[in-house]
Amino acid sequence: MQEKNALAMEYLDDRERIADFVNVVYFHGKQVVKASDVQEADSVQYRVRKENREVRAGQAARDKVRKVVLGMQCVWIGIEHLSSVHSAMPLRVMGYDVGSYERQAKRLRREHRRKSDLSGKEYISGLAVTDRLWPTLTSVLYMGEEPWTGPRDLHGMLEWGGELAHLREYVPNYKLHIIEAGTYLEWEKFSTDLRLLFGYLHHRGSEEQMRRYLEEYGKEYENLQEDLYDLLGSISHADYLLEAKEKNRTEQGGINMCKALQEWVEHERREGMEQGIEQGEERINTLYMNLLRDSRGEDLQRAIEDKAYRGQLCREYGLKAAAGIVGVHSNSLNRWN
Repeated sequence: MQEKNALAMEYLDDRERIADFVNVVYFHGKQVVKASDVQEADSVQYRVRKENREVRAGQAARDKVRKVVLGMQCVWIGIEHLSSVHSAMPLRVMGYDVGSYERQAKRLRREHRRKSDLSGKEYISGLAVTDRLWPTLTSVLYMGEEPWTGPRDLHGMLEWGGELAHLREYVPNYKLHIIEAGTYLEWEKFSTDLRLLFGYLHHRGSEEQMRRYLEEYGKEYENLQEDLYDLLGSISHADYLLEAKEKNRTEQGGINMCKALQEWVEHERREGMEQGIEQGEERINTLYMNLLRDSRGEDLQRAIEDKAYRGQLCREYGLKAAAGIVGVHSNSLNRWN
């Protein structure tokens, strides 16, 4: 899980991709943000509390946070990657966002102290009535294979039984903005290779869907950037894809994932054939031993000569058929899909 998260964050450490993500996720494909509008930001949030002459400090690291400039304004964009359901995610994201607002407020207070320009009630709060904070938006980018089943807001984490149900409308809620990559419908609006990442995740649930998808987009996977190739290899649980990376580098400096995939499927097919033969021989030998043990000589002779009758006897003794070439091939594709 840590490997997937590290690879995902490395992949998203790119201004073009962040701008593309913001334009599609928040502006539905409208080209509002350019790569030059995306600025670096500290992903570590520090919390310092001073009580009774004691200083207590802590910190929390976000997966990815960037400052995005929108003309004379700006917004803080956070992206949290998950490959499995996190049941406390609303609380975690709320803490991150509150930390972002606290950091902004702290800077404003420091500036007011430097200028000594506040008095009265404003002096007590440390903020002027006209002070404003920039919005913080956090998306949870979920790349798990199963649908998201965790809570989607703070209310989903709270107990509402009995009389508590009457209090629900008074308890402030905090909603998650979850991007389930596997079901995200606007994936074709991405202009960077995010379209290839989301397209793959969108079609991996069905071998037939993936086959049709690769027929249309396969050419674009013939020269992938290395960070996307690594991420897809990790998501696919395909060690062979990562092992085959070097020999499938292209002249343009990318990696031909289609070729690596074909080699992987052929490798799995050969292993499946060998395994199927061994399992088949073991199954037949077990059947023959059972027939001899039960003094079923006539059935043994017929089983040797009649394949269909041999299968019938295997089922009678509860001997499952070997996976066979077709079965192994399908499983291989399912792991890729």
